[in-house]
Amino acid sequence: MKKRKLVKTFAVIPVDSELSTQYCETLEEAEYLVNFIYSTYADIAEMEQFQDVIDRKAFKTARDGYEI
Repeated sequence: MKKRKLVKTFAVIPVDSELSTQYCETLEEAEYLVNFIYSTYADIAEMEQFQDVIDRKAFKTARDGYEI
């Protein structure tokens, strides 16, 4: 069984249901996304998430963009 690594992250949670949640390593990165990508229509939540989930989300965003 593969052990999953849990890491501390900042989740950018958009108000618009058409946009997807993003995970950031730093608060500054999260604030940048809120101000310039989501036009301030998002909240930032500090949380723990599995590293494989973060990696999968980053790949999906790179492939498909910020929309769901």
